[in-house]
Amino acid sequence: MKKRNIEIEFRSIFNKQKYDNLRDFLVKNAQNLGEDDKDVFFLHS
Repeated sequence: MKKRNIEIEFRSIFNKQKYDNLRDFLVKNAQNLGEDDKDVFFLHS
């Protein structure tokens, strides 16, 4: 299976339990690719 890079925005709407489960999964199964030096903008309407 081809691997893909997935970016997770931790400020998404998760409750504490879902956040902890996702974080545990990523710590065990993902590789931190470091900073990506990009600008991110958020539009609040």
